[in-house]
Amino acid sequence: MRNLTRDLPKKSNGVLMGFGDVSIQLIERRSSGNSDKDGIDWYRTGRLFLIGLGLGPALHFWYKFLDKRLPGANALSVAKKVLLDISIASPICIAYFFIGTNILERRTWNDAIQELKQKFLAIFLVDIAVWPAAQTFNFYLLPPKYRVLYVAVLTYVYNMFLSGMKHMEDTADETG
Repeated sequence: MRNLTRDLPKKSNGVLMGFGDVSIQLIERRSSGNSDKDGIDWYRTGRLFLIGLGLGPALHFWYKFLDKRLPGANALSVAKKVLLDISIASPICIAYFFIGTNILERRTWNDAIQELKQKFLAIFLVDIAVWPAAQTFNFYLLPPKYRVLYVAVLTYVYNMFLSGMKHMEDTADETG
């Protein structure tokens, strides 16, 4: 049981990223009136699963680093962790997401950078609106061993947003 609580948070991120993608695909199909067209794009979901699988361990070590450098859960320590998380981890995770998905789609490096430039600001603004409050709760109230799992569960909806942003042109092409 001890290994499960230690390893599950790192692995759950991939499952939740994939589940978020399946959910947004179902919403996209229903909202476009194509609910019975083609079904789920499992290759797309698989790519996002792999991206999430890579993020889980990275976030695990990021939170361990923050806890080691800024021990405790007092207001100043939590504020510093939240500031570092939004200013360092968020941009890196956004870049990882777009570069990683483009690589898995066998697109060029220039395509990846172009898409990142086009979508980064909108996603980062959502991050600023959502994550500081979520991470304040995370760093202030949760034990370190549950932080990655908490973030993974919370990001289910966020992952739907990311997948929707990533595949915005694909959805527009299908409906237009």
